[in-house]
Amino acid sequence: MSVTWSVVPLSERAHRLVLEGSVDLSAEQPLVDAVSGVVDGHGPGDGDHDGRAPCTCEIDLTGVTFIDSSGVRALLRLVRAYGPRVSVGPVSESVQRVLAIAGVDDWLSSPHAGSEAINGEQPISVRDGSRREGTG
Repeated sequence: MSVTWSVVPLSERAHRLVLEGSVDLSAEQPLVDAVSGVVDGHGPGDGDHDGRAPCTCEIDLTGVTFIDSSGVRALLRLVRAYGPRVSVGPVSESVQRVLAIAGVDDWLSSPHAGSEAINGEQPISVRDGSRREGTG
């Protein structure tokens, strides 16, 4: 089963992206694009700006039955790129277990996630995972 999602408006500038299914390699970039679209004021995954102001996005993983390292990487890319504008949670028990094993559960659930680099590393680009120059 692949991942599906829906966007639930919480307010004019806050949305929840509700995921269901499996978050794996095939879902990594589409997930990043969808969340980026919401946060940047585009529609989910759209490239065209529709005039909306940038928003916050909560990623709801309660319906996720499987997540692999690609899914964890997508979450890290998003939180590191957008900081407090993207939050992860709530999560399913299976997702919580994987995040704990990866050692990122506390960091992803922190209200300051993304505001500081992990282990002193420079922030990464949400689009391609490359290091951003001139930051950090």
